[in-house]
Amino acid sequence: WTLQCATEKNGIPHTIANFVLPLGVTINMDGTCMTLITSVFWLAYSQGLTLSLSSILLMVITSTISSIGSAPIPSASLVLTGTIADAAGVPLGQLFGVIVAVDWLRDRVRTCVNVMGDSIAVGILAIGFKHLDKVEPDPQAAVEHADPSTIYLDVEPTKKQGGSKTACSAPASRHSL
Repeated sequence: WTLQCATEKNGIPHTIANFVLPLGVTINMDGTCMTLITSVFWLAYSQGLTLSLSSILLMVITSTISSIGSAPIPSASLVLTGTIADAAGVPLGQLFGVIVAVDWLRDRVRTCVNVMGDSIAVGILAIGFKHLDKVEPDPQAAVEHADPSTIYLDVEPTKKQGGSKTACSAPASRHSL
């Protein structure tokens, strides 16, 4: 539906939408990355643990890399939550069951953020590459199929050497030989 909405309702060219959106579904998992970090923070602080700066940076790096490789299926991030919590030194404990219980809601928020990010990215790229939507004529084909009666050269005498030499110039709108 994202592809259909982008092309039909927002006027994104098919070539750009067909390239950007499938790529975004695969690697643009920013909602997943944010919910992974939020879940591990919640696990840590609900158990009375404090995270050091190095643990937080490790969580950010690990969740960013993990979210790129995560499958775009429901509840796929539960395994990654455990992996990132282990890397940060946060025990899962019994509170992980709460995360499993509300994962259906987290998944909807995560999906909305991912789809919104993909849609914004395709819109920005469509604006940046709108010149690709227009078909530009091939200059070599224009010269080969040009009508010889419309090709001309403007010849004007130069004033430097008393008019003995001529300078040729062709206007930009006509083809010159």
